[in-house]
Order: sequence, then C-alpha cells, then structure tokens
Amino acid sequence: LCLSVLLLLSIFTVQGSGCDDLKKGTVSNLQATINNEKNKGFPEVFPRNYHVHHYFNASTECHDSCCVFSAAVILSHSWMQLLQHLERIHVKYTFITELKTTLDDISRGSFQESPDPSVFPHVHSSPGALLTSTSVVLSKWVDLDCPVGKHACVLPSPDPLYPEEEEELEEEGGVAGRTVTEELLHGKEGERGKRWITVIPTNGNAETHAFPGLILCTLSSLKMMITNLQSTF
Repeated sequence: LCLSVLLLLSIFTVQGSGCDDLKKGTVSNLQATINNEKNKGFPEVFPRNYHVHHYFNASTECHDSCCVFSAAVILSHSWMQLLQHLERIHVKYTFITELKTTLDDISRGSFQESPDPSVFPHVHSSPGALLTSTSVVLSKWVDLDCPVGKHACVLPSPDPLYPEEEEELEEEGGVAGRTVTEELLHGKEGERGKRWITVIPTNGNAETHAFPGLILCTLSSLKMMITNLQSTF
C-alpha cells in the first residue's frame, strides 16, 4: 500500500472525530493522486467505452455524516465490481484497492446493521466517474471534520426508478448479473440509449458473382484454343 493509505489506516484506528493536520494532509495527498489518475493514469489504461455496472442512489449525496458514510459504502462496492474483473497484475489494481480500503475505513462502524448496496438501482459509470465521486466523498468527509461512525446510521431508502429506466433494465435481461462491461454493442458514454453497432463485412456477394465470371472466362479461353487449332490444320 502507498504511504498515504497506510497513514489513513493508522489514523482511522483512533476513535473520535475531528480533522487534525495529519488527516487533512493525508486526504489532500490522496486527492492529488486521484486528480492525476483521472486526467492521465486511468485514460491510459481504460477505453472510453469501458463502464462499471454498479449501484447508486442520489439520496446518499446530502451533506451530513450519515450521507458520507452511505456514499462511501456504495462507492466501495462499486470499486469492488471493477476489481473482480481485473487481474492482480493490472497497473491500477493496487491503487483501486487503496481507494476501496480508504472508503471502507471511513464507513466502518457507522451503521446499525450491515448495509446492502444491492437495494439501490443499477447505473453505468466510467472508472473516471467513480474517481470523481470518490474525491467528492473525501472532500465532504474533511468538510464535516472527519466524523467517525458510532453505529447510528441507516442506509437511506432507494429512490424509485423512472418508468423508462425500469423498462430499460427489463430489456437488458439479467444485466444485474454483469458487473463490468466493455459495452461494445451498448455504449452509454454521455447520453442514455446511445448504441455502438459493429458491422462485420462479408464477401458473400463477391463470391456469388465470382463463380459465373470464372465460367465465362474459361469458355472464352477454350474457344480461342479451338480457333487456333483449326487455323493450324
């Protein structure tokens, strides 16, 4: 693990609340790494149409400690969906693991019952978008003076899906079972419903017309040979 995450692991073991200079500095360093990865590191290894299929709920975006803990839980689960589809030798595997560990430490001991992110709707996000969301959660955590959970929070109720979102999930037929997808046929970068269609060219028509042409060419050659033989005799 990198030094920043080791420092976070150590300071999270101390009970209580309050941001000291060490916590602020550690989070600041991690934020700088996130910004660098978002602008350069991740784009170098993840295609633009690479998406993570994960859970999300807008009700976790409010600005209090329980919302921060809830967002940390959901984001940690989202990063896990990506990790389980990456080999350990992947150049970003260690960094993503560090992000997940940090989010786990922020939310540890914050809920009355073990939270279940699967109650929330499914969405598609790029790894870069997950980086942005993680950065926001870290900033809110510092703004709230680095709160520590005391088993007082509950995961918010899921917001209902819009009808078109429900219909789309039904049409995808079991897409909940997929966690990470390089959407070669169903890219969703930007606007909803965008489709990437790959057309594979075939030579079927060319082959169909090539055979009669070959026969005509052969007959023409035979005719010339017969004519030459007749002129010889």
